[in-house]
Amino acid sequence: MQFIREKNGLKIKLDRGEKTRIKELKQERGEIHSTFAMLDFFDHFLGNAEFNWIQPEQVCALTSAPMLGVYGYANDEDMEKGENEIITEAYAYMDYAVCSPLEELLKYGEIFFEGGETEPMNTDEEEGC
Repeated sequence: MQFIREKNGLKIKLDRGEKTRIKELKQERGEIHSTFAMLDFFDHFLGNAEFNWIQPEQVCALTSAPMLGVYGYANDEDMEKGENEIITEAYAYMDYAVCSPLEELLKYGEIFFEGGETEPMNTDEEEGC
């Protein structure tokens, strides 16, 4: 699987054999439209990538779309201390309400998550978004 950053988002492209895995998953589960099926498929790839599933509220997004994020540091001082890791990039699959990401991957071999770099923000519970 390839994660390709583009100007306005993230393209996720399948390599050979990964369509077969989606077909197998569909046969095992009986469906590939649910969030659970999507998480099951992506789990192997995300465990070895810089991308992680994030919750929309972590980046003050008003959506239920599946989101991928990249963690990093706002500045060199935080990085040196190993503190205050934040989400530096966020990407959302905005077609989630009308399209299954796995069906789209099976059909086209790629999907697109909208987004990009995020602005550092304070997400303390007291202050909110």
